[in-house]
Amino acid sequence: MRVGEHATIAGLFLEQASRRPSALAVRGPDGAEDLTYGQLRERAQQLAGGLSAAGVEAGDVVGILLPRGVEYLAATLGTLLAGCGCLPMNPRDPWPRVASVFTENSVSAVIVAAEEGHPYDAPVLEVDRLLSGSGEGGEGAGDGEGPAFVFATSGSTGSPKSVRLSNRACVAQLPWVQGTFGLTEADVHLFKSSPNFVSVLRHLIWPLSTGGSVVVLPDGRERDFRYLAGTIVAEQVTVVTFIPSSLRLVLEHLRRMDAGALRQVVCGGEVLDVDLQKEVFALSPGLALHNVYAMSEAPLIAHWECDREQIELAPIGFPVPGIEAAVDADGVLAVRGAVFDGYADHDPRSPEGWFVTGDVVGRKGGDGPLYYRGRVDNMVKIRGYRIEPGEIEAVLLGHPRVQDAIVEPLQRSHGAELAAHVVTDALPSELRDHVADSLPDYMVPARWQLLEEFPLLENGKVDRQALRIGLQQARSDASAASAPGGEPEADDDGGRLRSQIRLIWEEVLGVRPIDVDQEFRSLGGDSLHAIQIALEVESLVGRQLPFEVFADSPTVRALADACRAALADAEADGSG
Repeated sequence: MRVGEHATIAGLFLEQASRRPSALAVRGPDGAEDLTYGQLRERAQQLAGGLSAAGVEAGDVVGILLPRGVEYLAATLGTLLAGCGCLPMNPRDPWPRVASVFTENSVSAVIVAAEEGHPYDAPVLEVDRLLSGSGEGGEGAGDGEGPAFVFATSGSTGSPKSVRLSNRACVAQLPWVQGTFGLTEADVHLFKSSPNFVSVLRHLIWPLSTGGSVVVLPDGRERDFRYLAGTIVAEQVTVVTFIPSSLRLVLEHLRRMDAGALRQVVCGGEVLDVDLQKEVFALSPGLALHNVYAMSEAPLIAHWECDREQIELAPIGFPVPGIEAAVDADGVLAVRGAVFDGYADHDPRSPEGWFVTGDVVGRKGGDGPLYYRGRVDNMVKIRGYRIEPGEIEAVLLGHPRVQDAIVEPLQRSHGAELAAHVVTDALPSELRDHVADSLPDYMVPARWQLLEEFPLLENGKVDRQALRIGLQQARSDASAASAPGGEPEADDDGGRLRSQIRLIWEEVLGVRPIDVDQEFRSLGGDSLHAIQIALEVESLVGRQLPFEVFADSPTVRALADACRAALADAEADGSG
């Protein structure tokens, strides 16, 4: 594969569509729509024509507010064909955050699934109307230095940062990618990530520029790890990308299936430990496992291929072609080359093009691979998401009854989660709702400690260790007060099942006591907690349960009722 100096994502896609128009480009599982390269090109060109008719010009930035799906693919490719930059945002994110990012980047239009009534500083275009128009346009307009994507990432100043990537930065490493991962036209990739993060490049650009096909997981089903594993098997997926904590849960199901087609597993965003590597390699003797190091500002920085014969804690690896790396005396990594063009409001790169990542790295030996050691600032990663605690603290300080706030990561057995220490007289539920009104759900703290004042050291600084001890002590006191293991509720109304499910919630969430009517999210639950609970509940009742049982049950009481109903239905139709 050759990528010229002025190559664009749209141009590479058009090459594949012209060469193999009848080849399958998009696979929709469970009877959903499939599209050939020719059909996908037609839809993308229709959308590009619709943008042009709406007054959008090459070089503009277009907001894309769509869930993962075929329409998202057509909107993204159509925007690129029009020579514009794509700014994807998650439709589930709070409207004020979405609107502020669109405004900062002066978007020329916003593509939506349907009019939602929210005002934007740009025309709002419904994707179905754009795709039903007769106009065509876009033949790979723009060049390598033109805009391709803008990704919003957490910012330390209290507002998100908008990372601007050129076509050049997105495609420069594709020849290396194709060679290293052996990508061919026969490969089937899985698109399961949120459409508004840089990982979309691996899920979409890799397959559609190399002639492969992509299975688009239905929106919302990325949390159903049994369905996800089943899709990998049923669609004969060959290439997948996961954060390690999610991969571990998928393997709970995948190891009981025939995943013989799977040949490349790509990990990143978290530590890839020895035990998980062993579990992956046990799936198939021909399976390759990779650890990649990337960030929004640099889509691919380093790579390491794990060795099944010599398993060790995976390093982040060696810098990939197209990236120069330098490490200062304090271990802080800087990179240049295939990196971003700066943020919307400033360019932090040096005159020589160096971007200081803020990550601290080390090496075993002078020329060994890089190992991640930590950060020079407070930025953390939770479930693969990059989070600046300062952005959450700023939102909390906007509450009229909050005097001070500190947000930091708390290490748990399943991974890190956010803890908030707040000087306030407000209730945790009030603060949680206040944060959720402004920030995505993965930025809402799972643990809360409310105080009259912060403990201080002799030098007047906040005693963070005392804060952590206080949070742990509060949890221990609550655990002792809950007296688990007491007499269960009466069995005549399903009380015994509720009691057993409550104990599972308390164990997985690390919160005691839990009231049977408390909502899962208010207790700090996230998608990984939900999967752990599902596995435990299914083990308790002795059978697999429909995904909807868990997705539609926000409380212990609701989940117990849904379980009893599902078990009764299974008994009635003879499958119990």
